[in-house]
Amino acid sequence: MVEAGAGIGIVPEVSARRYRRSMSIDVVRLSDPWAKRRLAICVRRLDTLAAGAQRLVEHLRLSTVRGADPL
Repeated sequence: MVEAGAGIGIVPEVSARRYRRSMSIDVVRLSDPWAKRRLAICVRRLDTLAAGAQRLVEHLRLSTVRGADPL
């Protein structure tokens, strides 16, 4: 619909860039606070995860605390 001029789409930026490669569309980055996403890590039980998965969760948690981009 976007490419046909019949509307707009709000999608993750990485998806927009991918669509732009094969479609005739413009991409406008949103910087307003409402456009920021909060993500969460969900596990059944953290203590039962494999050691590598536990390390990944800890790395991601520490990265966000420092304000760095995870991985």
